[in-house]
Amino acid sequence: MSLWLVARLNWARLSQEDRGACIDWITGLGQDPTNCRIEFAVSQDERDRSYRLHLSRFVLDAEGKKQIDHALDDMWAEPVVIPISELPAWLLDAYQKQLVTGGQ
Repeated sequence: MSLWLVARLNWARLSQEDRGACIDWITGLGQDPTNCRIEFAVSQDERDRSYRLHLSRFVLDAEGKKQIDHALDDMWAEPVVIPISELPAWLLDAYQKQLVTGGQ
């Protein structure tokens, strides 16, 4: 399988309106945005043109607290890949804005 990168975003760098749409979208896909890293990507399969959302979800311990990877001195996260049927309208526009402004 060969994937093309469609967009790589950081929702903390989105406008307030786009951030709200992004968080609602991720929540609607069954993920808790507060348990995910703020960076995410969308890819498209080269063959069948299907889309995938790529998130990094924090690993929680038995008490529900985020675990630290002491070797990396960072929170431990696991990849999550979610098939999506189509790109939301705000996503490509928000990605273009981040490219133009350098994420500001």
